[in-house]
Amino acid sequence: QPRQMACRVYSVALAASMFNDDGGVALYTAPSAFTITTPNATAVSAYGTYWIPNGTSTLTVATWEGTSVVPVANTFDATSGNPTFNLKIYDLTLSFKDSSGAALTTAITSYSITFPNATTTTGATASSYSQVQTGTITLTNVLWEASHVTAATNTYSLTATGTWTMNLKIYAITPVWKDSSGAALYSSPSSFKWTAPNGTVSGALASGT
Repeated sequence: QPRQMACRVYSVALAASMFNDDGGVALYTAPSAFTITTPNATAVSAYGTYWIPNGTSTLTVATWEGTSVVPVANTFDATSGNPTFNLKIYDLTLSFKDSSGAALTTAITSYSITFPNATTTTGATASSYSQVQTGTITLTNVLWEASHVTAATNTYSLTATGTWTMNLKIYAITPVWKDSSGAALYSSPSSFKWTAPNGTVSGALASGT
């Protein structure tokens, strides 16, 4: 007499929609490659519906925009239904300050930003970027008041959604007036002028100077 045996395998749909950014938002483009290893050591690397046994299945490969973005939480059990993964893809906000951390009097003119996959783009002002892969971000060619003011430390390790504040090579100058012997003057000069690195002339200028 034939006997029936119930096997603990489950129908699981693997689709591009199972991949989100770290905040759970759908990706603007799907990963270029992925691999899920099932409890019986079968490697699945294509979308479709599969019969997967109960137990721990593991996302071992997830490549997005040329970068590995496999999350820490990379396992699922087929008994729980179709999986979802929040990948190591984050939102990044740029904030530019002067060397002391104070707000700039005028916005920067432009900058270049290089993402972990070596893609470089040019920004016009402090900006926010959605869905950036984990890795090292580099800022170069920061231009302010016609001068290059990129900070000496111009890289940032993106491991979570957040703000990268860069303190640029922009400084506050306070004149201190002294006589030829180095003693402080009892009153400041009635006029003066100074020229900034970008050629801007500033100061309290008396008539005719």
